Amino acid sequence: MKSSNHVGSFILFAMAFLPISAYSEAIPDRGPIPFAAYDKDNDGLISEKEFNEVRAERISKRAAEGGPMRGAANAPLFTDIDINNDGKIGPEEFAARQSQHRKTNRNKFNPSSSSDPQKPVHDSRKLVTMPERAKDIIRKKMQSNLAALNAIIGYLASNDFESAAESAEKTMGKSTMGKHRGSGAAPGLFMPKEMRSLGRGMHEAASEFAEVAKQGDIKNSLKFLEKLTGSCVACHHAYRIR
Repeated sequence: MKSSNHVGSFILFAMAFLPISAYSEAIPDRGPIPFAAYDKDNDGLISEKEFNEVRAERISKRAAEGGPMRGAANAPLFTDIDINNDGKIGPEEFAARQSQHRKTNRNKFNPSSSSDPQKPVHDSRKLVTMPERAKDIIRKKMQSNLAALNAIIGYLASNDFESAAESAEKTMGKSTMGKHRGSGAAPGLFMPKEMRSLGRGMHEAASEFAEVAKQGDIKNSLKFLEKLTGSCVACHHAYRIR
């Protein structure tokens, strides 16, 4: 019995030095994400950073596995749940939004909706309206990003880590932010807060990848590349401009 008590005490002692996030609930592969999974620091509230990180992690994981993304586009945004606009989501706000979301989905469900092959497919991503000039800028930027990602994969396959790092930073890194700020047509001016947050996350992830790639570790480089592409996936599955 004494030995058992020592073992129990040791486990509790070891747990005390684990990061708080180690106690947070795992993100489920399917279905609604529970409050505890979003609350990564276990403080009883969900910050916007926690919300976006968990949402992006789930989408990235499902995309990597080739899983369906039907629910990703319909998922509520942080501001939809933060009813009192205090920058935090409490358990009551979270439960209220989940209940409302379930009711909305039930009302939208129509078994005959797929019976007509001529019926247009509904794109449930959030439409972000912006001037044509801004749309043109963001479309060209996305094409440039896609080309850069393709080049980065090629560089990594050839163990050319320096070129991979340079391509990531010059095309998508933090140094590329704000290039159209003075034009009056900068896409960020017309983006909702959550979309801008995902965009900043992409730029930061690109710079992080660049720094890691310079170290020449292929496994670690791919890990941070996945984080970069995950931020792209999260944004494209939640928003559209046309």
